[in-house]
Amino acid sequence: PSIMQLPAGNGAVVTFGSGVGPDFVLDGFEITGGLMLSPTLAPDEGFYGGGIQMFNASPTLKNLRVTGNQAGQSGEAGYGGGIAILSSSPTLENVDVFGNSAMSGAGIYAYDSTPVFINVSVHDNTTWGSNFGENPRGGGMFLRACPPAGSPIAIDGGSYSNNSSAGPGGGISALDSDLIITNATFDMNTSVSEGAGVAVFNGSLEMQSCVVTNNSVDPGPSLKPGGGVYADGGVVSLDDLDVRGNSSTFAGGGVAVSAPTTFAMTNSTVVDNAAAFFGAGLYVNAGAAGMSLAGNTVASNFGGSVGGNGIYISGGDVDLQ
Repeated sequence: PSIMQLPAGNGAVVTFGSGVGPDFVLDGFEITGGLMLSPTLAPDEGFYGGGIQMFNASPTLKNLRVTGNQAGQSGEAGYGGGIAILSSSPTLENVDVFGNSAMSGAGIYAYDSTPVFINVSVHDNTTWGSNFGENPRGGGMFLRACPPAGSPIAIDGGSYSNNSSAGPGGGISALDSDLIITNATFDMNTSVSEGAGVAVFNGSLEMQSCVVTNNSVDPGPSLKPGGGVYADGGVVSLDDLDVRGNSSTFAGGGVAVSAPTTFAMTNSTVVDNAAAFFGAGLYVNAGAAGMSLAGNTVASNFGGSVGGNGIYISGGDVDLQ
């Protein structure tokens, strides 16, 4: 690819401003060398977008490599080392985002936006801990308040692998957001908090035909659940997942769900996961009425010192078929 680069590294390599629409297509470039050192106050005080940043824009990004970019310096409030999406509605297709760093959303950060992700690969991105107590989120991607209204964020295809988070969500972390993830792979991601593969807080999560393997919650200051997938609150629907070889320091080595409004898991395989205590395969805490587990294979999971090596459910009621 042709290279767009900031050799001196002070600013975003590419910036899309207000009014840029989907007919503006950026296709076939490598975006590298961005280092965002200019702070902004919105949505929070911090540094946004090392490689690509956009405000109120809806460009089409295709066949890009976004690598070697950084938002802020280590310990600072940096968001979107590779790409920062702010109040925007872009389409990303066949975009490779790797080797970027920030406090949150080291690969991609989105706020108050409706992005579409098609066959996006997000790998080998790294977050750092903050110097002022804010929790880092999303080694690969962090979505916050997305979408602002309307249909859930669509993540179709692609892979999220070898990302590292100093907080929740090694692969993807979402807060106050609604996600539909289909045909995606989450592999070898790590976090020191919930959801090494995927972590969703106070939103909805639908996953279908996804592979979630070898993700691990690493030891941190406290024990955390959800080696593969973690969801806290909202509607949770998981169908046709392959969840294998994940681990957590507390519960739900494969899948952990807390206080869902509804929860269903169907036609999925949950095998060879490990947790220190409860429900090495599946852990549900503060469950809801009318939960459903149908057509699943749960085998060879190891839960350590407390019960429910395969499945542990606390609260609510479940139809197990």
